[in-house]
Amino acid sequence: MKIGIDARYAVWQTRGIGRYTRELLQCYAQLDKTNEYFLYLDRPDVNQVLPQAPNFHVRILKPEFWPIFEQFLLVKASLGDGIDLLHAPGVSGPIFVPKKIKYVITIHDIMFLKPILPTSPILRQRLGNAYRGLAVPPAVARADAIITDSEAQKEDVVKILGKDRDKIKVIHIGIDEFVAKRQKVLPCIEAIWNNLKQKYEIKGRFIFTVGGTAPQHLTKNVIDCFAAANKEPGFEDLQLVICGLMGQKETYLHKYASQLGLEGKVIFTDYISDEELIAFYTKTSVFIHFLLTDGFELPIIEALSCGTPSIFSNTPPIPELYEGAGVIVDHFNIEQVKKEIISLISDSRRAEELKHKGLEKASTFTSRKMASETLELYASCVESKI
Repeated sequence: MKIGIDARYAVWQTRGIGRYTRELLQCYAQLDKTNEYFLYLDRPDVNQVLPQAPNFHVRILKPEFWPIFEQFLLVKASLGDGIDLLHAPGVSGPIFVPKKIKYVITIHDIMFLKPILPTSPILRQRLGNAYRGLAVPPAVARADAIITDSEAQKEDVVKILGKDRDKIKVIHIGIDEFVAKRQKVLPCIEAIWNNLKQKYEIKGRFIFTVGGTAPQHLTKNVIDCFAAANKEPGFEDLQLVICGLMGQKETYLHKYASQLGLEGKVIFTDYISDEELIAFYTKTSVFIHFLLTDGFELPIIEALSCGTPSIFSNTPPIPELYEGAGVIVDHFNIEQVKKEIISLISDSRRAEELKHKGLEKASTFTSRKMASETLELYASCVESKI
């Protein structure tokens, strides 16, 4: 079988869908020596993150302008390579895939189709959501099979996009590569942490979040909850570290923290490596992750795999996936979140209990299982069982 994969995210996005795609491809290289894989990119794999195996072939397609690449070049290249099955593992996919090519698309979320999503203040994000809003519904309608990360997302695809349940397969994401990297980092974690403390002027206890400027990340809410906890007696020294803005210096989040008088207390990192990310997860007092609408949310499983006491939104599918492994809250209830922050910092026994529950939960999400189930789905599609 010849399998085509849109591998752009694997090369240019370090985390999120990029991590998901790399984990899939690396496991395919370990598990499957028979099928041929054609990986379609819009730029060279300069960091050599893709598998180097005889049955893997890389195709670089130009121009890299997203709609042209996805809707025209990807399909043309698939036809030229004689692809049997095409997989779009990102947030969208081509609409007009010929019927002779079986087509699988992964839907991580469809928040851009939900009216509850506020308009982003960032033009690039507004344009991206507009494109996905146009491209995803017909792409899903054409697909022979849909992969979702959770049952909640599956129900969204059924209700909002009208896809038959029998065409949707729930496959949980794994992060074996990240877990293996953590084991390598642990012996030198103190040296990494000392550099980070000095660089960002982290003085002691801190809360950590992996946020973003997109409205669904609710980073502004995290700042509000931190500000409330920081006012409590004995917690005036607390700091908040926000990672995920990719080095952006002047966003509305920077301005908001300044308006609240939190300069020096709210710290925005530059781009950080996985090794530095692991150090933050390991050293933080509490990890907070809020989400306005559905998503598997890799930062949650990353934090749990590092044994980090964590607070999460009650937004589906988080309770479905992570119940018992962290504290689940109403992300708009500042008083509730404040109390949980103080409790986790003050009660070491409770924090230790959550650490062990988190590690246990994280161990159930493996990349090998994810890849095996995805390969089984490919085979079912090609054999017309789905």
